[in-house]
Amino acid sequence: ISGLPLLGPVRNQVLKESKRQLDRTLGPLVQRFLSGYTRVAIRQAVDFVVSEENASAFGKANARLVGYLLEKRTVAEWVPETETLVEW
Repeated sequence: ISGLPLLGPVRNQVLKESKRQLDRTLGPLVQRFLSGYTRVAIRQAVDFVVSEENASAFGKANARLVGYLLEKRTVAEWVPETETLVEW
């Protein structure tokens, strides 16, 4: 259909505009969804690695991991948002 003289360009334009509108509408929602769950997963992994039960198993790896995490973000950035704290 894309190769037809009249219908092709119209179809391509409709598809292009539909994709743009979908990206504009759903893009931020998908991004918030993924970042929220990624944040939760990272926090759970950190809690597991730095827990007292696992301290002997991880030893030096704990110090390296915490050092790496603090290089990437400040301590304040690791504290959950107020909304998240209320949910807990």
